Amino acid sequence: MIPRTLAAAAADLAAGPRPVLFLDTCDLLNLLQVVTTIPVRELRAVNHLLDALAAAPRCCQPVVT
Repeated sequence: MIPRTLAAAAADLAAGPRPVLFLDTCDLLNLLQVVTTIPVRELRAVNHLLDALAAAPRCCQPVVT
């Protein structure tokens, strides 16, 4: 379940501590717009992160701004 309020998110993290991953939606849009100029190494890192989150969704808490 995705916490819908700040209080719910804080309670969820307190109950199951894990790293917080902050994502900026502008960064994601930039990635899509300039995919031809991003080094392959960085794209592999993004794929590795997505694979890790798919395998263990509670390994970190993504936060999107």
